[in-house]
Amino acid sequence: MSKSRPFLAAFNLLPAGRRRRIAHALEERLARTNLDYKRGFPSEECAAYARPRIAAGADLLVFGHFHAERWIDLEAGGRRGTVIVLPAWQPGGRYLRLDPGAAPRFDPV
Repeated sequence: MSKSRPFLAAFNLLPAGRRRRIAHALEERLARTNLDYKRGFPSEECAAYARPRIAAGADLLVFGHFHAERWIDLEAGGRRGTVIVLPAWQPGGRYLRLDPGAAPRFDPV
């Protein structure tokens, strides 16, 4: 919601100094949350989540919010599957494209 156009339009109506104070306060609060996950990518936790789903029939899982592009091949229950972790949007400006019968790929915007 915080990145929606209506929210941003309303937020931009605030005076610049107030917007900066709000942004700074949010950054400070977020910096203190989920510190374990900020130290590195949670590979084991992601694999633990993905393996039962691969064993149950999933071929591809897509994870977001880690901001670090990864392609992870896993085996579970005699099956192989792939986890794709989405990269950060801002620096790359790419999106994940999934077409029937084609390999997943990242395309530029």
